[in-house]
Amino acid sequence: MIFRTLLQVISEWCPNISYLKLKADSWYNLFRDIRWCSNITKFRNLEKLEIDLYLVPVRNWQSDIDFADMIEGFHDNPMTKLKELKLNTVNVFLQDGFLCWLPKFFPNLQTFNLAKLGKQGDFDSESEKKKLSCWTLFDLRSALRA
Repeated sequence: MIFRTLLQVISEWCPNISYLKLKADSWYNLFRDIRWCSNITKFRNLEKLEIDLYLVPVRNWQSDIDFADMIEGFHDNPMTKLKELKLNTVNVFLQDGFLCWLPKFFPNLQTFNLAKLGKQGDFDSESEKKKLSCWTLFDLRSALRA
């Protein structure tokens, strides 16, 4: 809730932000709540977005209400100025339900950077399963073609 409000306030008070980097503290990087994610679309002048947060992928993106709401937020507010998207962590944005809409959500995207991809969550927590895979290279290619 605080993150959602913070993003909304920053986007309203600083409307000319062109680069946004979302990065957690090095000691904790595990986020289960994705309801705030569509607030990213409120940054209307954003040209570059870098996400280095482990947003836990949903078990079934086709029936998850929060995921559907996030998709609707991006669908209703495409980020027309975004040219570069960089994802450093395997997360909810790498699920087919998001990737297949990439051209709609970011119609002017020129660079989709997955170079540092691989980190997952809080490495000190043994209770969290770390080997969550959202896609294979074949699935990624199919989702981007869609």
